[in-house]
Amino acid sequence: MPHWTPEEEKLLRELYPTADSAELERIFGRKLSAIIYKANSLNLKRERYWKEEEVEILKRMYPSCDTEEVALKLGRSVFSIRNKAARLGLTKINRSAPKRWSEEEIKLLLQLYPKRPTKELVEIFGRSAGAIRAKAWDLKLKKKRGQERGNLQGEPSPGKKE
Repeated sequence: MPHWTPEEEKLLRELYPTADSAELERIFGRKLSAIIYKANSLNLKRERYWKEEEVEILKRMYPSCDTEEVALKLGRSVFSIRNKAARLGLTKINRSAPKRWSEEEIKLLLQLYPKRPTKELVEIFGRSAGAIRAKAWDLKLKKKRGQERGNLQGEPSPGKKE
């Protein structure tokens, strides 16, 4: 990527505080990350403060709506929405407590985890891959070589040396 010209730096100083991210990308023909990096090196700050109406919309929508939907409605990034919600102490509702593992499930996991791909275990147990890995970690279970990538024959995964 070419260096920033003095004219581009001057324009960035004028636009960065208030311009929309997409507009900045279009004007400079650079990725937002490059623009932010340059703005930071020039000690430029954004002036996109939260208006009272936006905070009210966030408070109303955040607990029950998808974060991406709230971001779209307010014209902000998902990161910005999550950050502001956290600062306001907002949480999502209808989040169920983690489902406890029954003794039968634990016994089955002890049998299946070493030799079955996690993707398959997700379907068997109706739990996320993260929940399955976490329980396997608690139980000190390990996968047999080649199992994590879906290889059921116990052969090494492609790209791995024996």
